Amino acid sequence: MKIPIIICFMVLSFFSLLVSPCAGTSLHARFKDFTDAHEEDLDITVTGLGVRYAESPYIDKDHDVCPVPLIVGRYKNFFMDGRKLGYVLKRFPSGDLSLVGVPRFNGYDHDDSPFLDGMDDRDSGIDGGIRCLWSHRFFSLELVGVSDLFNNHQGQEMKVLVSHQFYQGFLTPRVGVSWLNEDIVDYYYGVRGEESRPGRPAYEGGPAVNFTAGIQMALPVRASWVLVTDVQFEELGSKIEKSPLVDKQRLWTTVVGLVFHFQ
Repeated sequence: MKIPIIICFMVLSFFSLLVSPCAGTSLHARFKDFTDAHEEDLDITVTGLGVRYAESPYIDKDHDVCPVPLIVGRYKNFFMDGRKLGYVLKRFPSGDLSLVGVPRFNGYDHDDSPFLDGMDDRDSGIDGGIRCLWSHRFFSLELVGVSDLFNNHQGQEMKVLVSHQFYQGFLTPRVGVSWLNEDIVDYYYGVRGEESRPGRPAYEGGPAVNFTAGIQMALPVRASWVLVTDVQFEELGSKIEKSPLVDKQRLWTTVVGLVFHFQ
């Protein structure tokens, strides 16, 4: 991978909360509503460490297991929230409109599996765009539209996520859908002519729609310590599933971690 991408990815990852590509209502919103807390410039309400397990869609590629920091906070209009770094442009009584930067965990190196030998590396990166949050007493709605910031996949993605909190936010199921344009799908799942070989024909990806469902649980274990678990199921769109690089249509991602909640 390119060195600038790695550095930016590490910076964003350090300030991320959870791994879910469509992570919705954050721990911050469950423990403290920072959109109404303007008395102090700096507000960090959750910090801790977790372990991320993510299935890979690629043939013979090992699943990803790695530590992830769990941090949620705010400095004036800047915030860290649900794998996102952002800046609030406008606050509303029941939501906000923000600029966001989001790390993209897709990609592989050609030596990640024997089947990928002869493929060019596909780099992870950072997408940026607009996020709109809106909360109702029955559900929360998140709309996100992002584009490639580092000229890797050169594509766009749009997400819609609906979630609902139970038991004061300690149990939050969610469902969502994301649309990926043909540039993203072709970059991460396509096979160029010079990369084709017997058993791995050339393939050009098209727009895809992925569906997700997940649940996040936050269980107090002692004083201000909270055990956090996030499980997500994702069903890949047909243009991804048909790629000769892919042998899974459904993927599971799990995060388990321990965080400290500042009262």
